[in-house]
Amino acid sequence: MKKATKKDCETMAENLDDAKGALELIKKVLEDKLNNHPKWPDPESFTTAFDSHTREIRKILENYGIFTFEEHSFELDGNGFIEFGSLSRRVMKKQCQYGSRYIDGKLDDYPNLGEGLRFEGDTSDYHFIKIHKDDVTEFIKRVREYQSQYT
Repeated sequence: MKKATKKDCETMAENLDDAKGALELIKKVLEDKLNNHPKWPDPESFTTAFDSHTREIRKILENYGIFTFEEHSFELDGNGFIEFGSLSRRVMKKQCQYGSRYIDGKLDDYPNLGEGLRFEGDTSDYHFIKIHKDDVTEFIKRVREYQSQYT
């Protein structure tokens, strides 16, 4: 992680101003809808602009060691990994010892949903497991698909 420079702070302020502009547009669109005005912007361009600002803000946060997933934020280590226990508790809504069972399927009745994904640590010592930030979305997708089919 790097220390913020004056230029970094100015960039963050600009991006936050852009995000504020996007939120103002959302507010305007919703107000128009509530007032039954047919002034909707093109949904595709609106979504593209909003997603672009969101990606920029996420990049800035990652430069300062913060990874975001859905509405949650996690501390990154120097290699791009987050603590699996935090992910398990906050996103999967399971204590780490139970969430980690989905990683390698070593226990009966649990699938191997972590195959091909980057993890650090060993599931036999679940307190120290980490998952790479770029594999979080795929892992959570696999868990949710499995749970929707089998639970």
